[in-house]
Order: sequence, then structure tokens, then C-alpha cells
Amino acid sequence: MKPRPAALNDHNSSSKSQTGFRLTARDYTLIIPLLAILLIVTLTVTLLWMTSRDNQSETEKKLTTDALWVEQYLRFQLQTFETELRDLATDIGRDPQQTDHIRAQIQHLVSIHSEFIDISWFSPDGNLLESAPPGLNIVSAYKPALADHSRLFGKPVYSSPRHTTEGWAVDMVAPVYTNNRSAGSLWVILSLDRLLSRNVPWWVAGKYQVSLTDAGGDALLSKSSIMPTNNQARHTISFDPPLTGTYITVTPYQSRPAIGPIVVSAAIISLTILVIINLWMAYRQNRRRAAAEHALRTEYAFRQAMENSLTIGMRARDRNGRIIYVNPEFCRMVGYEEKQLIGMVPPHPYWAPEIMSEGIQRQNDMRSTGIAPHQFETRFIRPNGVLIDVLVYEAPLIDADGTHIGWMGSLVDVTERKKLEEARQTEAEKLQHNARLITMGEMASTLAHELNQPLAAITSYATGSLNLLNSGTMPMSELGGVLQKLSDQAQRAGTIVHRVHDFVRKRSVTQEQHDLRRIVQDATSFVTGDILKSGGKIDLRLPDAPVSVRADAVLIQQVLLNLIRNAHEAAAGLPRNRQTLHITLETGHTEAVITITDHGHGIPADMENEIFTPFISSKSDGMGMGLPICRSILESHKGRLWLSDTPDKQGASFCLSLPLAAQEKP
Repeated sequence: MKPRPAALNDHNSSSKSQTGFRLTARDYTLIIPLLAILLIVTLTVTLLWMTSRDNQSETEKKLTTDALWVEQYLRFQLQTFETELRDLATDIGRDPQQTDHIRAQIQHLVSIHSEFIDISWFSPDGNLLESAPPGLNIVSAYKPALADHSRLFGKPVYSSPRHTTEGWAVDMVAPVYTNNRSAGSLWVILSLDRLLSRNVPWWVAGKYQVSLTDAGGDALLSKSSIMPTNNQARHTISFDPPLTGTYITVTPYQSRPAIGPIVVSAAIISLTILVIINLWMAYRQNRRRAAAEHALRTEYAFRQAMENSLTIGMRARDRNGRIIYVNPEFCRMVGYEEKQLIGMVPPHPYWAPEIMSEGIQRQNDMRSTGIAPHQFETRFIRPNGVLIDVLVYEAPLIDADGTHIGWMGSLVDVTERKKLEEARQTEAEKLQHNARLITMGEMASTLAHELNQPLAAITSYATGSLNLLNSGTMPMSELGGVLQKLSDQAQRAGTIVHRVHDFVRKRSVTQEQHDLRRIVQDATSFVTGDILKSGGKIDLRLPDAPVSVRADAVLIQQVLLNLIRNAHEAAAGLPRNRQTLHITLETGHTEAVITITDHGHGIPADMENEIFTPFISSKSDGMGMGLPICRSILESHKGRLWLSDTPDKQGASFCLSLPLAAQEKP
């Protein structure tokens, strides 16, 4: 829990004393019974659920165990039948001629095993040799394939279950050999109904329905004494082998639902409802304490306003500058812990040395001025020596009574943002410098021509002066005029060189007050010779009065040169009447507008909206950076650059504006 501001504590204490309310332990008596009853209900429901789950798990385990027991017992019984049938086949194989003895053994097996409906002895070719009981033979037809199957494996085999007059039955066939030669086969008709009724004990039949089912799940026969059954909890075990496509299915009988848990659950729910109603009535009574709730809402709103600002630093100070609250983000920003910051008075240790006096002055100004919010940029230093730039928004801290008790500051770390801005500014300056170098490279011939004239004049004046001096015929008074002309030409050449040097050299942006007419004239003079040489001309119209603007003259010249060269290139190769460039300077109430119009090929309609996008150019060999750089330069001067329609719908007209110095606001 963060320390409470002293001013806020005093205000809350006064509010509580005015309402006569004090917090007591009874405020928590509404929650404790509710939690207790909810805990009891939860534990009871959990106990009932766990008991039901354990019972269900135990029932499923018991069902599986009983089903396995039934399956193993039936298999054991069939194995017993197979053993007795093999023994009978062995006795017949020793002496097949003892028909009386064989008949007696067959009748004995039928008499002791009620599951045997009929036992027959067939010869290898399918003729009936003996049968018991006499006169009863429900074998529908001799199946050579089944007999061959038993001789192939040398052990009893079973047929698929079939329905007979005695119910469901299965044929069990065992081979008979005499001196390693086939002496036929023993054929037993086994009653499945009797197999279940005699071999499923009463304690199993009392709890489950035991059925023999086919592959589709349909019951062939079953042993059941109680209905209906719970078909969703049954257990199925394959009975193949020995019986092909047969399954043993054990299904528990439907049990009656337990009344006890239902009664207990109903009682608990009823009790819970009564307790909740009672607590709700008590809660409504406590809602009448409006004064206490008002104080709580005031403190909650104050806390919420600070704690919700998770991405910015929050700092509260009283009117003397003492820190009364900080959030974790502010601690991370300055590198100090909360307990170190609370109670600090100016000058604070996280102030950078270079802004120490500025911070103290600002604190004094805040104490003496009103409560209007304000913002400023400052610099902090962390304990490890790292400097950070911070943008601070200060707003007055007002308590519930409307008293100004201090200031709440929101602080944003703008160090990275400033680094990015500086990097972008550096890159922009490099790009502008390179653009000026490229422009000057393209104007090299024009500059050479301009420099050639004053240099040639200087050479002529110097040579003439030397000749006259050597002849001794020239008066000294005339020599002064010649030397003055020579000096003027030298100054002219120097002016041209200085202007080129100022244009191409890399330097910081400096906005000073200039006459925009002079900037336009200087920029035009760079390209006039080149344009006249190619057959074009410039129609320059400037106002008579000075046009004062605050700008970086070199950057504005760069914009004008770029636009003039673009206009000249757009009209290159066209008739002379279409190679005239119109440059006009007009002034309005707040800004000056320069318009550069050509009669060239114009801007394609599909590119008018993208012409100022970087790397988009209407020229085949253009890089698409000239116009974006021009717009960026003008925007840094609070100006604009846009494309306008020409009067004759031919060519292009670019307009640029700059705010007038008299109208510019600081």
C-alpha cells in the first residue's frame, strides 16, 4: 500500500468527523457470513460430486470385473466340453467297432451336460453312424467344410450361432482318427440358452443382464430377471474365439436414485438462499451511510487517476515542492525507490546539473502563479549518470473542498524520440545538401559562363592598364576609373563564388528575415543563362514593394531551383513559344505565394495525387525525391506546396507559399 498524501489524509479525517461516522469491524460482518456459507456450499457440492464420482468409478470397476469373470467362466466351461469331446474321439479311434460302448459314452455325455442338445458321429463321407439321444437329430445338414476345418486343425471347432427349435445353438465339431486315418467327426449341438442359464450364477444375474450379442450389438439371447436395464453403462467383451462374431455384453440394472443426497442438497440450497436474503437486507441498510461512501469515492478517484497511468510517470507535490506521491513508472524513470523520493524537497537529486537553477526558478514561479496547467521539457539524471529528456505536464491538485493543495505531474520519457528526431533531421540535411550538390553539378556550365565574363573583363582591364602605364601616355586621373572597373568585376566574380559556396555548403538551418524578391532573383540568376542558351526565356514578375519573410534563404533557393529546373525540362524540345517560364510573386494578408508555370507536357492525370510521394516521378530517369524534399522544406517554414491548373490547360503550375514576417506568430 502506497503512503497516503498528508493533505488527503487530513481532508478525509475532517470529512469523517463532520459526518460522525467511524469505521468499525462490523463493516466486515456482511462479507464473512456470505463467504462462510458459500464455502460450506462449495465443500458440500464438492463432497457430493466426489462421492458420486467414486461410486460411479467403483461401479464401473465392479462391472468390468464381473464381466471378465463371466467371460472367463464361460470359456472355461467350453474348454471343459472340448476336452471331453476330444477324449470321446480318442476312445472311438481306438476301436470304432465297439458300437455299444461308443453309444453308451455318447449318451452319458448328453445326460451329464444339459447344454448338449445332440451328439452325433459322422463317417468321413458324411453318413450318420451314431446319435444320442436316439431319434433326435436337429443337425439341419452335414457341413463338410466345418468337418474339414476340424480335421485341418486337429481340434474342436465351432460354427456361427444359429437358431433351432431348441433356441440358439452352435455346432462344435471334433475330428476322429484311427491309426492316423480319419474315422469321421463328432458333432455336438451346444445350446447357448442353457449355457448361459446354467453357468451364470445367481449373484451375477441379480445385478446384471448377461447377453450374447452379434457384431452389430443386437442381442441373440440373454439371461435377465429384472427390467429395464441401464444400456449406457454396459460392458462388452469379445467371445471370438471360440464363437465367431459373438460378444458377451453385461449390462447393470437401472438403480433407484438416492434420496439422501437430494434432500441434503435441497436443504443446503434453501439455507443459502435464506442467508443471502438476510445479508442483502443488511447490505441495503449499510448503503444509507452516504457520507462515508462519499469520502471513499473521493479517495478512490484520486488513487485511480494515479494508478491507471501505467505508461507514464506520476508525481504529486505539495505547494512547497515536497513530493507526496510517486508511481512505479516514475521511480523507474529517475532510478530512485519510492521510500527515497517521498518527502523530498527541491532541489531534487534527479535534476540534471545544467537545469538546477532553472528547476528552482520554475518551482518559485509555480508557487507564486495561479493554478493554470502548463507543460515544459527538462532533463533528469539517474544515479548511474544516465541523462534522460522528460516532457512534464503539470496540473493543479485540488481536494474535495476545491482547495489547491499542490501539483500533479505527468512525465513522459522523450529521450528516444528526441534522438530519432535528431537523426531524422540529420538525414534530411544530408539529403538536402546532396540535392544542392546535384543541382550545382547540373548548373556547372552556367556558372562557368557567369564567371568567365567578369574574369575576362578583369584580364582586359588589367592588360590595358599595364600597357598604358608602360607607355607613359595615360594620365593618372583616368587610371583610377579603369582600376575601379577592374575592382567592380572582381567583386562581381567574388559574389558569384560566394553565392555558390553558400548554396552547396552543409550547415544548420537558420531562419532570418529576408526580402523574398531578392531570394527569387538570386535563384533565377543561377539558371537564366542555361535557359536562354537552350532557346527558352523567363517571364519574371515581382511586386515593387519588399516582401518580408522569415526563412532560410539557401533552402528556399533550393526549392525554387528544383521547381524551375523541372519546369524547364518539361518544356525542353517544344516550340519556342512553349518554352517560356512564368514566375510570379504575389502577396496576400498573411502569406506570399510564388507560382511557377510552364507550357510543357504536364503531369499525367493518374499521378497528380502521388507526385509528392517519395520515389514517384513523372520522368523516366527521375528518382522521385525532388518534390518531397521541397514540400518538407516548405512545411518546416510553415509554408505549403501544391499543384495547380494552368490557364490554357497545358503544362503544369506549382505554387508555394510562405507566411509573411509581419503576420507570423511566435
